[in-house]
Amino acid sequence: MAQKNSDKPLKEDVILEAARHCFLNEGYSNTSMDALAAQAKVSVKTVYSHFGNKEQLFQAIMVSACADDGLFTKARSHEELALKFAWYKDKSVKGLEQAGILYLQHLLSADHLALYRVVTAESARFPELGRLYDENIASGRTKLLTAYLQSMTAEGGLSADRSHADALIYEGMLRSSIFERALNRIHIPSDLEIKKHAKSMAGAFWQLHNLPKTVI
Repeated sequence: MAQKNSDKPLKEDVILEAARHCFLNEGYSNTSMDALAAQAKVSVKTVYSHFGNKEQLFQAIMVSACADDGLFTKARSHEELALKFAWYKDKSVKGLEQAGILYLQHLLSADHLALYRVVTAESARFPELGRLYDENIASGRTKLLTAYLQSMTAEGGLSADRSHADALIYEGMLRSSIFERALNRIHIPSDLEIKKHAKSMAGAFWQLHNLPKTVI
């Protein structure tokens, strides 16, 4: 029995990897649980024993994708975030730049662009996909930026009650002129281009809010 229990996480990983492959290559509606089981080389019964339905499996992929990139689907304290991200304690434009780099690396990764395409293509028929994407991926990126900006004091020019709005502004700046081009396969930015864009947008945000060199 102990051996059977120890195999459970391994089988879940195999099923998730197969589901990721099927959903991203075939789409949500074109992926059946039978096809997914065949890709994972397990029985359909095994798939259902780990995941109750296709929606749960799609959600698990999103949660897994966030974990792979170091993001969180649940709220974390400032202390936990500071331990996870070295830049979190840096209340300077450099820290904001590093936050922007992480945001863009997550947003522009091949898997996340593919996930976004699946969701937008099929959300009319399956509106729950949009909700799952928002709850498990988009909101995780926003929450991290919100928490980081909230950790800056009002004395430094940022107000705690505006941290969410400021995070949305910074997100919009980061996405501008780069996300749509990547989404439409016009141009996928290199790591160097991502870093340059994040540096430029962080500097513009800093100037927009007239912040001092370092926020105390």
